[in-house]
Amino acid sequence: MSGVVDIPNYRIGDEWVYETQFDVAQLIAQANVSAQLNTLTGDTTNEVTDITYTTDTDGTTVLTYEVDISGTFTSATASDRCGASLEGNTGRLNIDYQGLDVIRARDLALITSDFFLGVDFIPCVFGAPLGFLKQDLGDLTFNNSYSPAKERHDFPLKTGDQWYMPFSATTVVSGSSDYFDPSQFDSTEAENNSWQVIKNEAPNEDEYTPQYTGCDDSYKIAEWNATGVNSGFNWYCPAVRGSVWNKIINPAGFSIDWILKTYNPSDSNNVVASSSPGGRNTQINVQTTTTATLPNAVEQLSIDYTVAGSPVIPIKNTNLQLRYEIANTITNPTTDNNGQAQVALNVSDQVDDTITQSDHTSNGVVVYDPVDRVVGATTVVQDLSVVGVDLVAQANSVIVERTRNGSTTTLSASIGYNALPGDVLSFSLPAQNRGVLTAPSTFMEIETPDGVVTREALSAIAPYAEERLEVDWSVPTDMAIGTADMSFTVDPDENVTADANRSNNAASLSIFIGRAPTADLQVDEGKYTFENITLNASESFDIDGGSVDCRFEIESRVGLIDVIEAPDCWTQWNWSNSGTWSVKVIVIDEELDTDEVQVDVVVLNRAPVFNLTHPTSVEVESP
Repeated sequence: MSGVVDIPNYRIGDEWVYETQFDVAQLIAQANVSAQLNTLTGDTTNEVTDITYTTDTDGTTVLTYEVDISGTFTSATASDRCGASLEGNTGRLNIDYQGLDVIRARDLALITSDFFLGVDFIPCVFGAPLGFLKQDLGDLTFNNSYSPAKERHDFPLKTGDQWYMPFSATTVVSGSSDYFDPSQFDSTEAENNSWQVIKNEAPNEDEYTPQYTGCDDSYKIAEWNATGVNSGFNWYCPAVRGSVWNKIINPAGFSIDWILKTYNPSDSNNVVASSSPGGRNTQINVQTTTTATLPNAVEQLSIDYTVAGSPVIPIKNTNLQLRYEIANTITNPTTDNNGQAQVALNVSDQVDDTITQSDHTSNGVVVYDPVDRVVGATTVVQDLSVVGVDLVAQANSVIVERTRNGSTTTLSASIGYNALPGDVLSFSLPAQNRGVLTAPSTFMEIETPDGVVTREALSAIAPYAEERLEVDWSVPTDMAIGTADMSFTVDPDENVTADANRSNNAASLSIFIGRAPTADLQVDEGKYTFENITLNASESFDIDGGSVDCRFEIESRVGLIDVIEAPDCWTQWNWSNSGTWSVKVIVIDEELDTDEVQVDVVVLNRAPVFNLTHPTSVEVESP
């Protein structure tokens, strides 16, 4: 499929080395620790250490990769040997990271992710760290499991693909720390995350690019939680069979960026670690006969097992294992003298755990050589109607970016698209072909919310692929509160006579035009140290309707900001020291728009209290 990327395969010994940026500032703030520090940096090595069978969360046996993850990170930089301050003491913060991910081979779904964090602080004297004074701040083990396995990819991938997935995420934290109770991070949450492929280009974030230079054809996958809050992103690079840039935002209060430096695939030739994966020496190639098929149909799979050469060398008479795990189908094809095998696979009516409009289901197939431990894989795409040409205006694959005050954000459909007057919205509008034949060129007609109609040409569209047109719309500064519609029609003049279904040629997208909330903060006056002071933001409101939440950021002592989530917009705080202390409240509405107010709270000094006691009488010359 043109512009479409299918499931990769791993080999034991595959290794990725990532430049790593570890931001723990929020984690430390939540722990009520007075600290300042640089973003921790270092290298992380990911290595495939095993290919094995694992019991999945539904009790079935699945083929998995075990990926060992290790790294060391420090606050020190080239210009600052320390880079941290803890409770007023200058020093160096070091973190040791050891982890293991168990990943399902058929779709790269994450079953478990366990990791250890060892945190040390080395005091500095005159700018030099003194190792013999090292303090162990904490040794924490995070055990994360996902049921069903978390699919951060929904292969095959193409720009605009959007999927949702309900799953249960369980985190168990053990270990010890002098600064916080590790068990406070324990949780079992019912999640419903969403993902969208929002870009297909060379990875770039804030003008920063990876050191690895062979990933110009990468796919940026954005992730949001059920409330529409950004959970990170993943630049997936087909050339390196994985992430060229992966950002994780952990609810425990830290974020990690892994940015690829080198990739060394095992059993490969012509590898350039910083720019090219070369080619596998031995590989199993698996192909479907059709681009998409109906449920319960029989799909012919072609298997080709070869060693690289000119010409390639077939691996003959070899027993393989074909695993269509979603339907519990296991077969054992044997290659012929050409290194080939054919399998007639009943695709069943089983569906995967991702909810999407791009297909009915996409189910992974794995072909495995259990002796030499070589994996091949592909994806069987099912649709409920398989036709020659079906042009679709796919609203669920629209990519919407919002620029506000110079900052651009990709919006999530999970909570609906929204904007404020003065925002600029950029729409990437897809024309898809849900047919198995190429659709001829035609036009797309676009009507923006202010009634402007334009037409632009579309190139021919390959089977189960798409073409996109871009349009910007500036929200008028005087636009009333309410809903605006962006509409688009593929082949408006019905020139493509082969189109089997014209009912899906037009689509519209609703954008809620609202207003930012209004923050209001009232503070008790004339309070002394150790007296509770009420911080009341309950009069904050959202003029476009709906409720608001509040987050208080309280300067509790010099260098320390305490963060309190207060859904009722009310809390109390007391200070042990007199003086002027800063309090900020950030008000967040249902569209995630914000307003904030910052005030100075004056805490009065409490006069000392003397308690003098003495005996009523003493003998002469007694002490």
